[in-house]
Amino acid sequence: MPAPDPGGPLDYGFITDAVAAAIGRIAAPIRLQHGYAHPKGFGYGHIDSNENRRKQILGLGYPTVKHFVWDVAQNYESVREGHDDSLVLVRPKDGYDLRIVVRQAEQDGVVFWGTVTAIPSRISREAELYKVVRTGGREPTPGVAERLRFATLSLPKKPI
Repeated sequence: MPAPDPGGPLDYGFITDAVAAAIGRIAAPIRLQHGYAHPKGFGYGHIDSNENRRKQILGLGYPTVKHFVWDVAQNYESVREGHDDSLVLVRPKDGYDLRIVVRQAEQDGVVFWGTVTAIPSRISREAELYKVVRTGGREPTPGVAERLRFATLSLPKKPI
């Protein structure tokens, strides 16, 4: 998995022209700002300070929160509607819907999509705005309606 370069580019991914035109938003880079730690915070500070969220992300095999955000921003397959004009970018992987929530921001005259938070979950329930078609032979994860009912349930770790 390519890793984000801590001293490198600010841009983790992009909302492309095609995606922006389809959903009526602007095309711009996706960035992970330092942010701040608070339940109403945003960015790296918010995501990394939530111990349970960090444990979930690390438990999925990502070495850091930055790697998780980088992977989703580079490989999202669905753009969904978030709250308060935000977008939810979803990357299906290993039975999870890996999500980052982004909101349009501007700094020093540069417009970008700032990462608000990152959430690994079993299934995304937000309304889908756009399905990203990627080449390379990967098969997309089936949508909610196509999944078996029990495929989305959390099961106990020990036998019953």
